[in-house]
Amino acid sequence: MSVLKVCRAARRTPIPAAGRPAKAFYLNEEQALLVAMFSRTEKAKEVRATLVRVFAAYRRGDLVPAAPAFQVPQTFAEALRLAADNAALGTLA
Repeated sequence: MSVLKVCRAARRTPIPAAGRPAKAFYLNEEQALLVAMFSRTEKAKEVRATLVRVFAAYRRGDLVPAAPAFQVPQTFAEALRLAADNAALGTLA
């Protein structure tokens, strides 16, 4: 896993009389996918299948770039329009 950057780990002490100390790992997205790929659970099986489908779609050019969830207004007029739209949505709810 060191190939995919540094993996941070921290020792956690258990609640008194709750068992042995455990180690917590802080993984980035790539490391988490790698762990899921090597795991032998049903959820990991689903992750592997999804990864194969997404990679194949990427190679075929079938993936469409996701639209940004929010775009920062570039002008004062855009900011006012966004504020008015948000205010209108608030009154409809």
